[in-house]
Amino acid sequence: MKKMLLLILSTILLFSFSIVFAADLKIGVLDVQKTLQSIPQVKKMQAQLKRRFTPQQTQITALQKQLKADFDKFNRDHDVMKDKDKKATQKKILAKQEKLHNLQINFQQKLMEAQKKAMQSILGSIEKAVDEVAADQKLNVVLTKANVAYNDSDMDVTNQVIKELK
Repeated sequence: MKKMLLLILSTILLFSFSIVFAADLKIGVLDVQKTLQSIPQVKKMQAQLKRRFTPQQTQITALQKQLKADFDKFNRDHDVMKDKDKKATQKKILAKQEKLHNLQINFQQKLMEAQKKAMQSILGSIEKAVDEVAADQKLNVVLTKANVAYNDSDMDVTNQVIKELK
């Protein structure tokens, strides 16, 4: 009986300490998606990337159209072509396919690298803004909305972070 009473008392004591600790904890919640959609840095980054990579995209598109035209012409004319011409045309088409493939891979790698670098910079700015908002509001923790099942709207610091970034 004494052991049971001691267990109950220690459980109550433990919960009372955790409640006191939780009462002092101030938590904020940040909607990262909303932040990224609202700040001008992202729009500026997208415009810069578009300007930088549009010429390469145009070159790839032109090569795709040219390759399709060559392939269609080969399919249309291959019955009346000499074997020597067929082999030469197939070789030409394969060379263009390989060039297109290499251009696409190179384009994707460079684009992803540039996006990653730009996003790291933007996320660094967001982190600084979150730090400032957390310091101003004396928050102990700021969680992302994606990782929180429910939060009171009073805990949302998204608009303050967006304001800090503008």
